[in-house]
Amino acid sequence: MTASAVFANPLGFREYEQQITVSFPDAAAATAAQLQPRPLPRRYTLHFSARWDDSTLGHARTNAVQARHGIKGTFFFNSANDDQVKLAQDILAAGSTIGLHTVHHPNLSTLGPNRQFYEFMHNRIVLESRLNTSVVTEALPFCAYTSPERYTQHDIGRVLQAIGVIGAPEPFYPNFGNNLDYPEKALAESFPLRPGDRDINFDSFNKSFAGILQNRQALAAHPSVSVGIHSWHTPQGIKDLETIYRDNAHNPDWWYANHNDYGAYRYEALNARISKRIAGNRAVFTITRFRPEELGANVPLWLEVSGAKPNAVEQATLHEDLIELPHADNVGLPELYDVVKEDGSSAKFPFLNAALTQPASQQWSFKVTNNGTETLQDLQATFFFPPQWPQLSIRSDKASLAPGESAVFTAEQAEPNRAIRFQFQRAYYAARLDFSANGRRSRLYADLFTPAPANVPARVSDCALVFFPVPDDYDLAVLSIPGNAPNIPGVEVLATNPVQDAAVGLINTAVKDRKLRELKKPFAAIVEFTPTTAGPIRLRSNAKALFLNGQALSKDKQGSVTVTPRDGLNRVVCRHELGNSTIFLYLNDGNSEQPAVTIHPELSGQLAMKNKSKFSK
Repeated sequence: MTASAVFANPLGFREYEQQITVSFPDAAAATAAQLQPRPLPRRYTLHFSARWDDSTLGHARTNAVQARHGIKGTFFFNSANDDQVKLAQDILAAGSTIGLHTVHHPNLSTLGPNRQFYEFMHNRIVLESRLNTSVVTEALPFCAYTSPERYTQHDIGRVLQAIGVIGAPEPFYPNFGNNLDYPEKALAESFPLRPGDRDINFDSFNKSFAGILQNRQALAAHPSVSVGIHSWHTPQGIKDLETIYRDNAHNPDWWYANHNDYGAYRYEALNARISKRIAGNRAVFTITRFRPEELGANVPLWLEVSGAKPNAVEQATLHEDLIELPHADNVGLPELYDVVKEDGSSAKFPFLNAALTQPASQQWSFKVTNNGTETLQDLQATFFFPPQWPQLSIRSDKASLAPGESAVFTAEQAEPNRAIRFQFQRAYYAARLDFSANGRRSRLYADLFTPAPANVPARVSDCALVFFPVPDDYDLAVLSIPGNAPNIPGVEVLATNPVQDAAVGLINTAVKDRKLRELKKPFAAIVEFTPTTAGPIRLRSNAKALFLNGQALSKDKQGSVTVTPRDGLNRVVCRHELGNSTIFLYLNDGNSEQPAVTIHPELSGQLAMKNKSKFSK
């Protein structure tokens, strides 16, 4: 007799099987017995952890406080210079882990999808190769990931899926995965407990903690809380943080673990497959689970026996009605990580040479050469792709690679999504080889940039002119008439920092003088365009006010308005306050392959500015 419990594998991780034999008093009990993963290890009811952002040396104090009380969290790094490597080693030694926080700490919604992929993928490669540890969880810079176009957050979701992210302690708990359109049972979320980045507010912390403990529905889906977010504490603040940890440590019902362990455990608990075969008074269970290299952690899976009381178990450990199942001895995490140099060589693996190439528009080749004297075993190649490709990752394996031989792993894709938002930036790809050599598991990365596309159309992010400060009573409807010059007393073009690989609809207000944001004064952004075809188009913006060709526009709650532009030249003006908001204006549907309008790189009319303000650069 055979029975099975079928789950899934939403991120396509590599699987393997383990078999355990459970003995019962008789055949009837063996037949009645069921086996299911526990939501958390043992009988824990809550995962308690921490999230600390940025590559700041202030983490040293936070890590020391956590370690004194047995708290294990994840520190989300952007970079790994020599000082940060030493700090990360101390963090890892204390049982915490390192997570992704992008390479440059951008607001991700301001970037195009190819750049979003680079920010996370290259972040993972750098951190793993510098720190010799698996990095599989993320924290968003500025906690920002949305724009007026919903595809922005879905693109970011596909980026994180491609890279293999399984954990995200974000403030959007418990709906972050849904917002990203992430596959079900793939992303372990954690409720953020925010005591204060500098000084601790005990009342706020305790109220927040009490509230989430009463939210049974959320905790059933994601049974985790995390203290965070920044290690900027004052001397009194770090003392008070220690008080919070001391008061919440050593609860016998809570699991104190980092986010790698939590994410890996939840992925297996929700997605493992279990089949059963009866042999007399014994039930033979086959558990299909996931390789630690994919999960980023080597955590035992805890299984609960129901329907009958077990007497004994083989190939695992029995704890009354619970079974503790470690990973098999022949699988495990890499011990050494590296990325190839430009010539394909590796400092940590001098016997290897590797290169990632793109011989055709929809084909990639990952060539690995063994120049050593020992045969490599259990080679697992994984390709990683930006979100326009239908397959976000492709896996290819080889049993062994003898000395002097080369292996060529290939990946092929169907047609990519050719929507406008994917047409602007050069694409970035990566490949990874996990293998066994010299008695240990290892990992080697290679990556590839394609050339920037030629003859791309102009974007709002390239062409919008931002004028600041604009008087409250200035008639922006008149300014929105093509040809009218913005001769506004005391106003000039805002000096901004360039945004590399910007989103198509971004209005760049990244001012060089940050003090200007504190003034909270209005700005006006001007964009001119001509329609490519007759008929209505849909504008989307989160600006407070929009004007087109002399008329004020009324947006719906989603920030959209349908307009019929005139033949020839049109001008749209956005009004908003200069502050910390990121402002967008979408004139073309980013899901369409063809633009509805042609955006002009220069404005019509006389742009000579009079009465330059004190903000001139």
